[in-house]
This record gives sequence, structure tokens and C-alpha cells, in this order.
Amino acid sequence: MSTVHLVATGGTIASRSGSGGRRAAVPGAELLARTGVPRGVDVRVTDAATVGSFAWRSEELTALLGRIRAALAEGADAVVVTHGTDTMEEVSFLAGLVHDDPRPVVFTGAQRAFDDPAPDGPANLGTRSRWRPPPAPGTAASCSASTATSTPHAA
Repeated sequence: MSTVHLVATGGTIASRSGSGGRRAAVPGAELLARTGVPRGVDVRVTDAATVGSFAWRSEELTALLGRIRAALAEGADAVVVTHGTDTMEEVSFLAGLVHDDPRPVVFTGAQRAFDDPAPDGPANLGTRSRWRPPPAPGTAASCSASTATSTPHAA
């Protein structure tokens, strides 16, 4: 059985509509419940933030990198991070620069909110490749069920 650690950080993938507009409010366990997990995979969930990625500061970024390292130190075979797409590219790039572990870290997000009539987040998160470690180490950023991978320290 493989162990994957899901780190939920808010963003559109975790957003609901309300009187003031959309805001990140859906916890990781609820995202996971809508997604489903293949047999043979144990998923542990950490809610790191419920904030739009446009509002991230260095404190949130440092905390996320620490949570990724902690999940790997606890024995996860891979880490999946749900993240807002406004800054996912930059955050996953930085994570790739400092990621010095052979186990993969995969970022995924969504363009449509969790409560949208046709949300894309559950499908993006649920794509089978998120739950099976890829053959090459490194980080990956992924949306719309397609993946772009990079090797550590690639520019």
C-alpha cells in the first residue's frame, strides 16, 4: 500500500460561492471525499491554508515547504498539494528548486469552484496519476487532468 499526503492550501479548487463572492473554504477531507481514492492508497490530509493563492506571503510559502518536508519525513511515498492557480506555477517552481528528496511532490488546482455545477477540481485531484508515484523524482504542476513535470533544479 502506498501512502500519499494531501496538503490542502485553498484556491479555486477549494472555493465556494457566498454573498461576498467566492472564497476558499473547503477542507482537504471534503475535497478528497468528492474525489475518491484508488484501492491500495492510504491518503493522509493536512489543511495548510484556506486562502486564495494571490494573497500568499512568504510565511505561507515557508509553512507549505515545511509541511511537504514533514509529510515526507513521516514516510509518505508522495505529496499532493492542492493550490490556487494564480501562483501555482511559481510556488511549484520554488518547491522544485528546494525539493531534495526523490519522492514526488505534485501540485494541482482548478479553474472552476468546488460548488460550480461542473467543477474541474475533483477530476484534477482524482486523476489516477496523482495517487501513484511517477517513475521520476521531482515536482509537477498539473491542471485540467494533464501534467507538466520537471526535474529538481530545472529551469
